[in-house]
Formats: sequence, structure tokens, C-alpha cells
Amino acid sequence: MSMSAETPWGDEPCEPNSAEWQRRFDWFMAQPTEGWWWLSFADDEAPPGERFRGVCIVPGGNIVQATQTAWDLGINPGGQVAGWPLEHEPYPRYVGKLFRGAEGKAMGDTPLWDDDERVVGELETDDEDER
Repeated sequence: MSMSAETPWGDEPCEPNSAEWQRRFDWFMAQPTEGWWWLSFADDEAPPGERFRGVCIVPGGNIVQATQTAWDLGINPGGQVAGWPLEHEPYPRYVGKLFRGAEGKAMGDTPLWDDDERVVGELETDDEDER
């Protein structure tokens, strides 16, 4: 079952970093989580250099739940989504935020938890030849 079916606000997205976002973020963080997901968003129809939409880390039991959580928190920028489950709980500073541009691309090389010897390593690219 999707986490969104259990949310008290229905299907309406909210503005990131607003009071409503904080209320929803606190609600998600109080729920038992089945895992953490790295979500990467892209738009193949955008011009080269603008295809990367951003990355975020959110809780969820599967990619559908994680994508819905990103939507509920207002950090799903649209486009196609790819996701990977994380092996450990990430640092709180990376949870529930959308990282775009250079900051988002650098997330591919960022340790996300204590004793993380490897990183996500999938550096996002706009160049189709490098995918």
C-alpha cells in the first residue's frame, strides 16, 4: 500500500520548505520506514544541459512509495524518475530536500551515512553518450 493512502492531506502537493512542508516532513519522519530511496529525476525532452531535474532522498518501501513521498513533500520536479534503495539510514541533512544543478550532480559523489566507504557513484549527466 502506498504511503500516500495514509497521509492526512490527500493528493495536494505543497511548497518546499513551507510550514506545510515541515508539517508533512515531520509526519513522514514519525512513520516507521521500510527503507530509504535515492531518486533521480530527468527530462529527456528538455534541451541538452537542462535534462537533469534533481535528486532527493526520501523514505519508502518501494520506488512507488518513495516517488509519492517526494510528490507529497513538493520535491518531485517531474520528468522521469529512477531510484535506488539505500543500504543504511542517510544523514538527516540529505533527507526530504531536492538537490538541483551542480549541487544535485555532486550528490553522486557524496557519502550519505557513517562508515560509507562508497558513494552512490551514479553521477548524473545531461550528455546522452555518457549515460
